[in-house]
Amino acid sequence: MRRYFAWALGAMALFSSCKMYDNLPEGDDKPALYLTKEMGKLTDLLTGNANGWRLVLLPGSYQYGGINIAFKFHKGGAVESYSEDLDEVIHSSYRIYNTAGIRLTFDTRNPALGRYAEPRNTLLQGLEGDFEFTFGDVSADQDTIQLTGVYSRNKMMLVRLKEDAESYINKVKDIRNAVYGKALATTTIGGQEVKMSVFGLIRQLQVKVGSAEPRLIPINFSTEGIEVIGADDLIDDSDASQGKVGQIGTEILRQIKVVKDGSTYHALSPSGQKIAIQSTDYDFTKSKVRAFFYEYWCGDAVRDVMNRVNGAKYQSGPNAGQDSIIGDAVNDAYYTSPLDEIAYIGRTDGGDHKISLRRGGYWLSYYLDFAPASDDPSTIYIRKFVQNGDNWRYHRYAMQRMINAIADNSPYKVSVEHYNGNDEYRITSVANDKFWMSTSKFYEPGHAIDQMPVYLNGHSF
Repeated sequence: MRRYFAWALGAMALFSSCKMYDNLPEGDDKPALYLTKEMGKLTDLLTGNANGWRLVLLPGSYQYGGINIAFKFHKGGAVESYSEDLDEVIHSSYRIYNTAGIRLTFDTRNPALGRYAEPRNTLLQGLEGDFEFTFGDVSADQDTIQLTGVYSRNKMMLVRLKEDAESYINKVKDIRNAVYGKALATTTIGGQEVKMSVFGLIRQLQVKVGSAEPRLIPINFSTEGIEVIGADDLIDDSDASQGKVGQIGTEILRQIKVVKDGSTYHALSPSGQKIAIQSTDYDFTKSKVRAFFYEYWCGDAVRDVMNRVNGAKYQSGPNAGQDSIIGDAVNDAYYTSPLDEIAYIGRTDGGDHKISLRRGGYWLSYYLDFAPASDDPSTIYIRKFVQNGDNWRYHRYAMQRMINAIADNSPYKVSVEHYNGNDEYRITSVANDKFWMSTSKFYEPGHAIDQMPVYLNGHSF
């Protein structure tokens, strides 16, 4: 196997040596010529497979799981990218060059990679993904090429595709869609009772073993099912008490197979036990609600959060009219107006799912992920994904307390009461019954705010 990084360092050492003109290799063995030759071989290798190559992109510290992307490389620097995140093919360019190792860079706009590498969502940090990679070993059969992310330093692998890139990604999408935002029925793994929920946006498998608190395990989807990202040389589990990543009882979970069964799908445990894939009527990844934070339309704990965001004044006594609480919202640099007592939660018209808060006529978004509990489709878990760049930059103090409170009080029970011919919806924290909100029913994207009434005690708004 070739080691391009070591060769590049060797070349640098030779060129920087005080004896750089003495006894240097000659002919094709000259470092510069060798590297040029090897870069040509890599280009031929990448462009020589008409089906393309697949990559599981691993941003950051695996908090976003792994993203499937397939590439078709062409002579001259053109590349087609197929992503499980996107419906369209991305046409951009690539380049192979040497700087502290032979690198592969995607040097024009490529949303398949840019969604995770552009520094727009988290204030110059991006989603900690890569658009530039250092080549490592090439396998003897030339079917795999090791890559290391220049930014993330994560180890990844280009794998030769045996079928067309688009066909491969479509199969991954089918598996992803089968389990996205769903739960798996309670099963037994490693001698333990296990409940699992699949967060498709953040690509995490929530695992609840017995009475223990749920924990998240990073995953990627494949043509076979759900793959746990946990190889010992790729990830260091900071919680040593849990053992290795994916350890459940006596077993280390590495894969949950997902199998098509007629027009539906089911999952298989590592032992081959059939597991039902469970959906919910309260699916925030496919529909949305309008939620109220007004007094009487929400619980005391929600009102407390709103008071701490917007501030509150003494209603009587010698200090009447003066501030009793200085609100977070005044700490934003450019906008100090209060947060409105209303929100959208769930899937937007643009296809993302998030919470949108309103301030001074502007909607401010933060991306969230949702999944139901095993065997309990009316209980919904909410997890944070990432803030929306400019919204967070200019409005973070107005947003962050409510965002954190909604995530911290997860999971929620969705309840519906029928009153005077109307359905009154409420979501209530399982852990804190004072943290509840009146909501509209669940609507598909495309409904305007005035088409999503909220009912409470016979009143609508």
